[in-house]
Amino acid sequence: MRELALGAASALLVATTVVGVTPAAADTNSWTDSVGDVADIGSDITRVKVKNNNKALAIRIEVADLTPKQNGGTQVWVDTKRNRPGPEFVMSGGTGLETDWNIWPARKWKVKSGSYPLVCPIDMQSNYAKDTVFWKVSPDCMGSYDEVRISAEAAIQSTDYSPRRHRFHPWTARG
Repeated sequence: MRELALGAASALLVATTVVGVTPAAADTNSWTDSVGDVADIGSDITRVKVKNNNKALAIRIEVADLTPKQNGGTQVWVDTKRNRPGPEFVMSGGTGLETDWNIWPARKWKVKSGSYPLVCPIDMQSNYAKDTVFWKVSPDCMGSYDEVRISAEAAIQSTDYSPRRHRFHPWTARG
């Protein structure tokens, strides 16, 4: 039995080395964004972090000088299907003191025509002391998926995109 286990481990090592098979991506990824690329204080994204596991999809957007007096907002576009271009979902909410938030079906970088917000566990919190907007959604809300990639937006009068408008950060596997 021991020889069989050692043989299987050796075969896996050879397959990984020869074929170039790589292990699945981590369930957490983080990216920095250019600072000062928009004029509005409170809409300049500086970092985006994604955690994708069986409990929740959690996204933290760091925004320079986020304050409760601003009437801005954030959107997170979520892609769950590699074989279909564009996002399948968009989470949208304000960053002021009195706001609401929702998750919608999306097609071609727009809320899907004729759709309604999804009724599922979702939360958004703005932390003005830490200059962050935190999104958390149940993975069951978005159906069956193994990995996601996201695109973030923050806006007041102008909009900052991370990584860029209608572009996604790399895939984050579900861990």
